[in-house]
Amino acid sequence: MWYKIYYLYCDLYRKMINEFATVKIGCSNAACRYLFGNTDFKTVYNAIDLSRFDTSLYEIKDDDGKNHFLNVGRYSAQKNQLFLLDVFLEIIKREPHSELTLIGFGPDEQMIREKIIKLGLLDNVRMLPHDSCIPEIMYNSDHLLFPSRYEGLGIVVIEAQAAGLHCFVSEAVPKEADLGNCTYISIKENAEQWAESILGYIRENGSTRKYVDMTAYNIENVVKSYDRIYSGSFD
Repeated sequence: MWYKIYYLYCDLYRKMINEFATVKIGCSNAACRYLFGNTDFKTVYNAIDLSRFDTSLYEIKDDDGKNHFLNVGRYSAQKNQLFLLDVFLEIIKREPHSELTLIGFGPDEQMIREKIIKLGLLDNVRMLPHDSCIPEIMYNSDHLLFPSRYEGLGIVVIEAQAAGLHCFVSEAVPKEADLGNCTYISIKENAEQWAESILGYIRENGSTRKYVDMTAYNIENVVKSYDRIYSGSFD
């Protein structure tokens, strides 16, 4: 019953936005289409502070030969961590010296903890508080796993690429989030297929960091975009 009320609410606020908004802005084309339909809108990406990704700020550990995977996000059905654990189990079967770090909080936390125990992954999975230092942990990880069911943009994917991580993401992540460091895997694929795609990429390409052009998501540039919007000169 609750989801029917939720969808009614979404329909109502979309109608109100489209009726009263004078400038329509969203963080991706997909988010804009969802909110505004085929009306005129402007896409301004969610910004990140690139100064937080200065490697000199953090202690970076030496390579220990393991695959260090990371997921950051609210523990919820949207972020799909329960499925992620199935994927990681298949990875462990093929590459036992792998580790997964989960960072977040949310309604699925207890179910995630219980599933980690049920799958026998206590020695391979750690859960950190949501206020952990994300950039430092990214620099001490090798790959981001992000099998979301839906996303407006996926800012964590942007941050991970700022740290040079390759990201394995579902097709729910908008293409604007791919700055050249993403592999898309269909959410319709099962856990074994996800694991094979991930490990296949790693076997072929390794875990070397690749730094990409972050210009579009640099907070200094995004601020300028909003300045142009408020001054009426945004093109």
